[in-house]
Amino acid sequence: MPHLPVPVVDAWGRAASAPLAVLLIAIALGALVYAVAIASAARLRLRFVLAAMACALLVALAMPVLFSADVYAYLAYGERLLAGCDPWGAACRSGPLAELARSAWHHDPPRLVYGPIFVVAAALVAPLAAVSPGLPLLVWRIGMALAFIIAVARIARIDGLRAAVIVGMNPVALWAVAEGHNDALMLLAIAFALGSSGVRSGLLWVVAVAIKGIALVPALTTSRRKLRVTIVILIASIASYVPLAIDLAHAGGITAPTTVPYDLASTLGWLPHPIAQAVVALLLAASLLPSCPRNERLATFVLIAWCLLPNAYPWYALWILPIAARFWGTSSASALIVAATCSIVRIIPDATIGNDPALRSTIVLMQFLPPLATAAVGRLQMIRAKQATSLAAIVLVALVASCTKSEPTPSPAPQSSAATAQAGQPTAPNPQFGYVVAPPAEPNAAAGSPRILEIALNAQTLVSPGPVLVRVTTTPDVVSVIARALGREITIQQASPGIFSGGETIPRVPAFMRRSYDIEIVAATAAGKTAKASVAVTLR
Repeated sequence: MPHLPVPVVDAWGRAASAPLAVLLIAIALGALVYAVAIASAARLRLRFVLAAMACALLVALAMPVLFSADVYAYLAYGERLLAGCDPWGAACRSGPLAELARSAWHHDPPRLVYGPIFVVAAALVAPLAAVSPGLPLLVWRIGMALAFIIAVARIARIDGLRAAVIVGMNPVALWAVAEGHNDALMLLAIAFALGSSGVRSGLLWVVAVAIKGIALVPALTTSRRKLRVTIVILIASIASYVPLAIDLAHAGGITAPTTVPYDLASTLGWLPHPIAQAVVALLLAASLLPSCPRNERLATFVLIAWCLLPNAYPWYALWILPIAARFWGTSSASALIVAATCSIVRIIPDATIGNDPALRSTIVLMQFLPPLATAAVGRLQMIRAKQATSLAAIVLVALVASCTKSEPTPSPAPQSSAATAQAGQPTAPNPQFGYVVAPPAEPNAAAGSPRILEIALNAQTLVSPGPVLVRVTTTPDVVSVIARALGREITIQQASPGIFSGGETIPRVPAFMRRSYDIEIVAATAAGKTAKASVAVTLR
């Protein structure tokens, strides 16, 4: 067997302790930075986030070992194509990269199950093996890192900087990308598809699916389009996997996987695995869905699906972090972030004992208990009166966050609003807003600092169920306004320069949530200068 340019830690026994310790400590430290970054995302800049990602990826690329042999298989698939072999068929002895893959996997790599765009990408890198066997490995890994950085920059344009932080600064995602997993390439195509429309969007979705089939799920569920366009995307995506289907038909179907499952269902050893998965699915659905708010049901379904994966490997974190970013502010989104971070423990058995179930109970507990506990705590905060502190944050979501999902309320025309705000005066009276607060200027504020000129609500005492209207008037240099309550914050959408507003209906809430709340409003400029003010409301 040839010497691997970068060794793979696979069933190393005690020898795996040192590299595992280094990796897990790095992930733990990265998780602390990650938590701080999410909490302070409103004060960060995109270039700082991208620079931090680049530094972390460089550190991960410098690791002297890998914990997955997948990248060696990728390159072998590309080499097969160049050698005239069928990439989706039986392995052929096509060259040095195939030999490296056999050495990394201790046998022929598994059957190729990815799409043609991925195979072409791998084939573009494979010829570099003529220079050095390790060169295509390095170039591929750097390429995945660049794809991830570009994808996160695109996500920032679509869903905001906090979404970019949630996806791009997760330490497990950064490590997985540096290992060379093709999920980064798929994410790049998805990020551009989400930010496009029409024919271009459809083509990009097909490209994403032609890289990795799992992209078909968001392709069919996340975008609103005409039915015939969706059908075309579906047909084109299926067509890209015709070569795989033909090879499977010749081979007599898919061979049963030999990887030992490390999932919740596998702990029910007295039941056949499919039945155990059905039992777990029913239990999770019964526990999480009844109390699930409508605005986070998709994130909850994704969490349940994550817990049903036979092996939720760390690189699959790139599948769920974009969902967490889109549903930020919900307990299910927090649970998905925790799930992505805890998935790193799945590599421990592979690195130490290989394909063996000896550590199953411990690993399953470490991987799935934290995210499920996070989701459960979020549900309890919504239904238990003793959690009064956390309930204030939930009311903030009900009063303000929902405003970000609706059309802005009628406001003065943008030009007059901006002119009035520039003059340092609150907007003209509006009969829609019966509770208006004009915060005093901060005494120590420097010249040219932003100001919150006025906070207006339809009433100081709000009724559940009933309408809520919010309008925040600022100086025109303000580019973002957030509302905070007890550590939770929500963005209020900008209606025009100096005007941030929205409206929604407050849902019916339990009696114990009907009390007074203080909400802090924070306005920020593009230069990072901020102004703060508070408003008291009562919910009845």
